[in-house]
Amino acid sequence: MVIAENPRPPLELRMGVTRIYIDLLAAGVWGPDDDDWRWALAEVLTALPPHDRDDEDVPDLPLSYMSSMVAVGLALLAQDTTLAGGHPEDILWRSTWNTLRPWLASARTEIVDDYLDVPSQSYARVADRGTIEWLIELATSVADDPHAETRATLAAAGLTVEFRDGVWVGTAGDAASRKVAARITTLVGDPCAVIVVGGGKTCAVLRSGATMAMGERTPALWHVMKMPTMSTPTSLLTSPDGLPASRERIALGSHSPTLTGVARDLGVDLAHITEALRKSV
Repeated sequence: MVIAENPRPPLELRMGVTRIYIDLLAAGVWGPDDDDWRWALAEVLTALPPHDRDDEDVPDLPLSYMSSMVAVGLALLAQDTTLAGGHPEDILWRSTWNTLRPWLASARTEIVDDYLDVPSQSYARVADRGTIEWLIELATSVADDPHAETRATLAAAGLTVEFRDGVWVGTAGDAASRKVAARITTLVGDPCAVIVVGGGKTCAVLRSGATMAMGERTPALWHVMKMPTMSTPTSLLTSPDGLPASRERIALGSHSPTLTGVARDLGVDLAHITEALRKSV
């Protein structure tokens, strides 16, 4: 793409090209089943900001317009995606978001209105102001709270979770605590420590690298296992075939080098987590 060439065209031209894509989407140029626009728009957006804030001598006001345009583009890319989804469009959005997120801090909602189009054609795709404001707020929160994005991902998945002393603590409601703990562990990613209480049962999961430990009330055991390639905590802990036969079984209150090593890597209190499990037995 021309605007990604080196040396790149000036910022004004890059913004002009981006505006054209936003307008074409609002005009419904791409059909309902044509997702090619996502990759084209992601490439245009990624090439839009200066590679380095000192790379181009751009005054603050044009940068605010550029950042506001980035916010609009990210809102468009976010349509029909989920924060923790595994589809290509989900992965594309997260990659573009991670690249451009720092610029949203300088976006201005009053400027955003200049880039909001009113749909007038079939298949029109336009950015929603509410989504834009949420993305700007999330980007600002991430700067102050490194867990803000994870909290948003969990909330979007309908999970009630708090972060306490290095542990993600959730409630399962009527669902199986192991299933919910596996889901939270999958969404939070590596490394993490999770405790879920629900239905009189408690499940804890500790994950560090390829090693995962899962403790439950019945039987009163820690199950320590290696995660196979391409597996997730959800697929491994909720498999119809059961847990891997090669797993290490450790009675609650007992220890093993692998289990204590995982807890140490995560910086969590293994005794405290084990006591929470034992109280539910």
